[in-house]
Amino acid sequence: MSDIDALRAQAGSLGVALDPSQASRLIRFEALLVDRAIPLGMVSRSDTTRIRERHILDSLRAAPIVQGDDLAADLGSGAGLPGVVVAIALP
Repeated sequence: MSDIDALRAQAGSLGVALDPSQASRLIRFEALLVDRAIPLGMVSRSDTTRIRERHILDSLRAAPIVQGDDLAADLGSGAGLPGVVVAIALP
């Protein structure tokens, strides 16, 4: 199973349908978190090997809740979580 297919299946288990393009963007965002957010201290270094589970999938849990709302605000920590993830899932 490809990384894109794996992420789509994981998101599906949370009730979030991702197309391949959305999954690809989330995978690129994962890499950005590792490359930039961890060195800047926006994400804990101990989360390096569990970015998807701890941050991407946890953020996706919000998508079904905000789906259909016209207005939402991201008051996250500064690393774009959960806002970027939800925006990719619900463009």
